Amino acid sequence: MAKTLRARLEDLENKRGDLPIMVFEQTWDNPDLFYLAKSHNGIMPKQSEIDKKDLLTRAQAEAMAGDTHDAIFIVYVKDWRGYEEG
Repeated sequence: MAKTLRARLEDLENKRGDLPIMVFEQTWDNPDLFYLAKSHNGIMPKQSEIDKKDLLTRAQAEAMAGDTHDAIFIVYVKDWRGYEEG
């Protein structure tokens, strides 16, 4: 059974540790690449503002976060209700 949005948020809160968070956002044109999300006044950058040399695979992003940060990945799916991260 698919998790509700509330259940997903509760899972995130329960996993939250003492480490700072690094947020990685999936690119729109390649689901295998991510970039470190940087907020500019609370607004995510436009796709054209992302430097292609800063793109990372999920493994590279996890390595960047290492043991000093908790990594959160923003991924885009067509049906989030049926999506289970695997």
